[in-house]
Amino acid sequence: MADFTVASGAQIGFTANKTEADAQKITTSDATFGNRMVITKEKKLYMNGSRLGLSDAEATWITNKIKSDNQSTVDSKFSIQLTATPSLYEKNGVYFVKQSPNNPKDKYVKGVNVYFKAVFTYNSTNVQAATVSASAPSTPIYASTISITNGNATLTLTWNKNGKCYSLTTQTPVVGTWTVKGCAFATDMNFLTSPKSATVGVSAYDYVYYGVSTRDSIGNSNIITGFKDGASGAMYTGSDGNDVLFTALSSLKASAAGSYKFDIPKNGYAYILIPQGVAKGTFASADSDGIYHASEGVSDVPFKKLDNLVTSSLTSIITTENSIEPLVLKGITFEVFRLASAQNAGTHTFKI
Repeated sequence: MADFTVASGAQIGFTANKTEADAQKITTSDATFGNRMVITKEKKLYMNGSRLGLSDAEATWITNKIKSDNQSTVDSKFSIQLTATPSLYEKNGVYFVKQSPNNPKDKYVKGVNVYFKAVFTYNSTNVQAATVSASAPSTPIYASTISITNGNATLTLTWNKNGKCYSLTTQTPVVGTWTVKGCAFATDMNFLTSPKSATVGVSAYDYVYYGVSTRDSIGNSNIITGFKDGASGAMYTGSDGNDVLFTALSSLKASAAGSYKFDIPKNGYAYILIPQGVAKGTFASADSDGIYHASEGVSDVPFKKLDNLVTSSLTSIITTENSIEPLVLKGITFEVFRLASAQNAGTHTFKI
């Protein structure tokens, strides 16, 4: 495109509906009136054979480019964060709950409260999710609730004006990957951001237990009792009145794979109790003889799988501030793995 200076009083002729090729041929030297402006069929403007201004298509492209750049700018200022606390909890655990002053007895209850929190941030400020109406595209409609979903279920989070976030505390089964989606209103540009999403995973497992015994089997007629939220240990109570202590792993895990240290008594066995739903490491499958294999250094250590152990059920235990009773781990099915043969007294570390 060129710059033009037309002398004051000079005549300018107009021609329309020319092709762009024809418009380029009409120069000052052969123009009837000395200067001729041509509007082509493509809606492009020429003056004396040189291009002027923008076509509608070019103007539209520039408009869209500016809009796209503005959208990218507001989108870069927008983010969503979704969290769950706890995001990992004991599947069949019992949890200590302090009661109100009007109800002085504290208690252990089944289940756990999971706190979901969704934060929408625009330009470093927590904001509500927003839409706009068709009749008022520059006027935001702010959401008082938002939904999160894991594909099978939906939960509704409510706007907390003090915390400037959306939140929900629930005991509803919440295991899975949860997703929240939404937009924010860009107050500095007066239009919506593009939609974004955030996810959080919530998992629940039971503890893996391990221990030693001179018994060659344990059965469903007996129970496991835990202490302090069922996490610090478990006592297997035998029908003969002799107790065998099993210890829980220090943390909840999706897999039992790892190393286990045993102080085995004379003619004793090592036991590993893996709850259903937890991966079993090298105990995932047996060989053709039905033997499962652990290792100690370079040595193979054969284990046998015994009958499953199913613990008793429990809904709650009432306790007082000065008296905490043992807790029965509730309704868990353990797969029981035991050393294939009794051992001499000694300390061993087995890896599965």
